[in-house]
Amino acid sequence: MSSHPDISIFMITDDSYAKCARTISYLKQQTIVDRIEMVIVGPSLEEMQPDFDDLQDFHSYKIVEMGEIPWVGVAAARGFKEASADYVIYAEEHDFPPDNWAEVVLKAFESGGYDAVGWGMLPANPGLVAWAHIYGQFGDAVAPLESGPAERLGPHHGAYRRETLLEYGEDLPYAFGNEGVLYPDLIRRGKTLYLTGETVTEHTQISNFTDYARLEFIGMRIYAASRMRVEKWPIWKRALYIAGSPLIPFLRLWRSLGHIRRTKRSRDLLPQAAFVILAVNIAGALGEAIGYAIGADDQGRAERMQIELDRYSFVNEQDRAGRARFASGKTVQETDATPPQQGS
Repeated sequence: MSSHPDISIFMITDDSYAKCARTISYLKQQTIVDRIEMVIVGPSLEEMQPDFDDLQDFHSYKIVEMGEIPWVGVAAARGFKEASADYVIYAEEHDFPPDNWAEVVLKAFESGGYDAVGWGMLPANPGLVAWAHIYGQFGDAVAPLESGPAERLGPHHGAYRRETLLEYGEDLPYAFGNEGVLYPDLIRRGKTLYLTGETVTEHTQISNFTDYARLEFIGMRIYAASRMRVEKWPIWKRALYIAGSPLIPFLRLWRSLGHIRRTKRSRDLLPQAAFVILAVNIAGALGEAIGYAIGADDQGRAERMQIELDRYSFVNEQDRAGRARFASGKTVQETDATPPQQGS
């Protein structure tokens, strides 16, 4: 075994290690597990109570204590700084990666020289709102997809050259915490992004419309505030985007519809999913306009963190039914990414 890991994967918990255990059970099945450094970022050892035996299969592991976590971007920035490998992935506690995931990502970095590598995604709980959520928020990455250079990846579903992101310095929490800001800025800096269709993770989506709309409102307000900071916007540009905000829901819907057509799911998802996406986009546009006007607040960031780090609380009973992975931390080979039928 090499003394240096080839890739680092970090996870974030705002309370106990148990919150990460379900996804870690999948990471332990990776074909290159002995080349992976596992990093857990959380409040304190006492509160996390990590299961050290659970981490023995990895090349190495690191437990990072940072006290109270104000929001995910701050913890993620710490994860990148503490990682030892040249390539770093943030793994969410509600993701289910296949066994070849890390190997495919590492090969893409080593063969292509890219600065960021993303992969395909499907909903782990494929109800109507969940499908709307994945196309509304992660459309570029929804599988099936062809491998190739990209302008966007699935937010929080990309791996990065560590040195590339550390260039952001104090802005890293805002850039990585809102990757819709990060991707165009990386391209502006001459960096290269790549999407691979050779591996597909299943991602737990929000099940209920009201929760999805609330997340979009909060998320887009934070996005706007981060965009202004990272890109150093003048007042006139903020005013211009506020004036144009009524067009945003329709522009984003058009992009989502393009990805639904690309993946050949129009017959199963339209028109119902389009109505859900448009309604949620309106909430997001309102949040974005407010963000450009007055920025974001700590309460919103904390609420968004709850949705990101406690996703299973936002999966309804209908989406949970018959899916053992939502009731167990053990590895469950289960794929049921079939869109709901018309009228269901």
